[in-house]
Amino acid sequence: MGGRGARDLPPPTACLIVAAALLTASVLVLTAPATPGGSLIRTGAQTVAGVLLLRGSAGYALPILVPSMQGTPFVRLNARLYSPLCLLLGTAVLLSLG
Repeated sequence: MGGRGARDLPPPTACLIVAAALLTASVLVLTAPATPGGSLIRTGAQTVAGVLLLRGSAGYALPILVPSMQGTPFVRLNARLYSPLCLLLGTAVLLSLG
């Protein structure tokens, strides 16, 4: 899970699943503002926003939850880049749904 000296990469199947989920999320977010309230698409976009906001918030607790990751490059990048970006994207999605 990204600890010191980690070199293992996820299998191709896992990468494809993540890519499909990201593609689905982006389609939901792009089409939701033009759809009427209460639709499944808008609910999906709201879920995407919630997941991004949760990921952004939980990212700051990562070094506490997984002590073996403290001091790794990922934890530094997560605090400076990944978590703030997730918080920004989640907020932007919510604002786009107005």
